[in-house]
Amino acid sequence: MNIHKVKKKYLQDQVYLYKNLFSKKDFQELDGVFRTYLEKFFNYKTQNKNFIFQNKKLHNFLLRKRKNNIYLFRKLYNTIQISSTIYRFLNSNKIIRVASQLIGCKPEQLISTGNQLRIDVPHDKKHRLNWHYDFYKYENKIKFNIKSGLILWIPLQDVNKDLGTLEYLKNSYQLKRSSKTNSKGYNIIKLKKSMIDGFEKKKVEANLGDAFIQSFLTLHQSGFNMSDKIRFTLIGRYLNIENKNFKGLKKSMEPLSLY
Repeated sequence: MNIHKVKKKYLQDQVYLYKNLFSKKDFQELDGVFRTYLEKFFNYKTQNKNFIFQNKKLHNFLLRKRKNNIYLFRKLYNTIQISSTIYRFLNSNKIIRVASQLIGCKPEQLISTGNQLRIDVPHDKKHRLNWHYDFYKYENKIKFNIKSGLILWIPLQDVNKDLGTLEYLKNSYQLKRSSKTNSKGYNIIKLKKSMIDGFEKKKVEANLGDAFIQSFLTLHQSGFNMSDKIRFTLIGRYLNIENKNFKGLKKSMEPLSLY
């Protein structure tokens, strides 16, 4: 699709489902790196040539391992977050070009942080996030706007409501931002049900190759995975250093102090 049409729609709604942004070739390195980590931590190998995240036998294997040895599962999960391959994918020329065009800045004016591979298992309430904004700590220092940056949410398999896909409140960027920070650091929004009901709740139904794009002003939450499969998604977060509200950051996303 023409990027100008995408931008017009994104600026209007502050969300956009970009269909077929990625090809199968784009995912080849991700397939390879996850196989490498599986072999490293679980001695798991498969001859199945299908995209690794769509391998149902792998889902069953990982769920058994998580039940029997949560420590090893956490080791894989935490370590792969800093994989150079995942970082390279989320900072590919394709993604940076789209992000900078939608924000309205040059590619070199973008910073990328908070890269993440989410592994959401079935019926997990503990790690599910309620309505929130991203970049909670930075929120105390600046007022976000449409030019501040954006978030990419990239499913690594087809996702629907049963798999617990991302949910967002349509036009919630119009809401006055008021929140409390929980122990995990996320801005958890304390809203009356009547306020939430004032916005239409939308579920993202997307296929492998799609990317859901949202601004930092959009309220969103994790869906509840009711299926028997794991939900694998990539998340990339991008900020525009030329935005008038940008103050400078440490790598950890902590605002810079004077000393």
